[in-house]
Amino acid sequence: MQLAIVIVIILIAIAYATWRTSHSFQEAADPCCGCNDCPLKDRKKQKEYCAKKKHEEKFGRMKKKH
Repeated sequence: MQLAIVIVIILIAIAYATWRTSHSFQEAADPCCGCNDCPLKDRKKQKEYCAKKKHEEKFGRMKKKH
């Protein structure tokens, strides 16, 4: 019984370490991950919004306003 509990705890620890490692790699790819109220993050979102809007205007796929 004790061996089963130890194995379960080890498996949980391995799963958490794997999840945390993959999460840290994802954070490294995004320079704004984890920031709150960051001017850089706000500018990045604004740039993405503007690029999307320009793309829609260029190809005539604007949503109709009612």
